[in-house]
Amino acid sequence: MSTERRAALVTGASTGIGRAEAIALARAGYDIAINYSRSEDEARKTAETCEQAGAATLLVRCDVSDEDDVRAMIEAIKARFGRLDVLCNNAGTSITKLAWEFEKVTAEEWDRVFGVNVKGVFLVTKHATPLLRQSDDACIVNTNSFVGARPGPQPLPYSASKGALWTMTKALAGALGRSGIRVNGVAAQHVLAATGGKTKMAAMQLGSDDEWFRMLANQAGCWYFSNDGKSVIVNQPGCVKALETVKKIWDAGLLGIGDWNGKLQLITRLQMYLSPGLSNGLSNGTPPVSRAK
Repeated sequence: MSTERRAALVTGASTGIGRAEAIALARAGYDIAINYSRSEDEARKTAETCEQAGAATLLVRCDVSDEDDVRAMIEAIKARFGRLDVLCNNAGTSITKLAWEFEKVTAEEWDRVFGVNVKGVFLVTKHATPLLRQSDDACIVNTNSFVGARPGPQPLPYSASKGALWTMTKALAGALGRSGIRVNGVAAQHVLAATGGKTKMAAMQLGSDDEWFRMLANQAGCWYFSNDGKSVIVNQPGCVKALETVKKIWDAGLLGIGDWNGKLQLITRLQMYLSPGLSNGLSNGTPPVSRAK
């Protein structure tokens, strides 16, 4: 069936960025196709909020890395709405092994992350394009990540997949621009998300204050080490000064382990304060003596 209302597909719309996109589009007057892979209950909550905003919704379970699933999803959207005007490629996945643990990453884990984060975007865009071409004002928005351009402690396959997505976004913009389809990417910073009943930051599994501070140092472009409970921060003077200030705030107990918003603000302030030319490294081992001086 064809409708006068414009229609949007948001992949990975059960929680987080995808849910926010779906709700924002519903409030802007779009009907919404809500894709999910496993979290049906959460996807239904997204649908309820969209419907409260006046949108017609379609729940579609689909593994975006499976081409048959993707074909069926696009056919379901065509049957329900008769059109597609906006595609938000948001579905993504990661693993819990951080960058310095890359030797523990299995080929299966690597393939799964790339299957969803890269191949999935390709497949959904490929099969959605015929419907998008029929729109008089179609656009695609990919959920990129800042780690695609500036990788840090995040899992290696995740960072690499987001780097590939940056390139794909630019390539698709050129390929589809001639059809009048705009393609853009949103490179998000750290986002709070509820997963499995626990709060985690982005895709990283942070286990302790010390590990969080190492991650903070890395985001600022510094090296941070902890040996027998003692902190050693090395790199350029401005970086050391900034991180030592944060460490004083941390040690004074002004930020609790659950104060994620405060931590995120500190990261953002450091990234704005420090030169982008600082080296970007992270280690959880003992630094060479020459670097610690």
